Amino acid sequence: MNLEEWNRMLMQGVVFNWNLAAKLIRTYGAIVAEASIPGVGSVVIWKEGGPAPREPFEFAGTGVIELRIGDEVWNCITAKTDHPDWNKDTYWPESALAIVNVSAEGR
Repeated sequence: MNLEEWNRMLMQGVVFNWNLAAKLIRTYGAIVAEASIPGVGSVVIWKEGGPAPREPFEFAGTGVIELRIGDEVWNCITAKTDHPDWNKDTYWPESALAIVNVSAEGR
């Protein structure tokens, strides 16, 4: 993605990329994973093999939301237009749960 596309995406609004987060959690075998907004705060989203209990955190906006697994950090956003049904309140949508092989009842 070039700088112009990145800036356009940020201006149009972004949401946390749950599917990318799930793929990274699965790939790295994460025990704990956090979502964070630099300079604002973070929240644990994955703990001990499953989605962590929901804590207050807005998973959307116009800035960068990161995923942290151990010492590794990834930008973990997607354009709101790519997932119009996701918003600041979205937490572990079905598509992301399927990636980490967790059922909606199991969260």
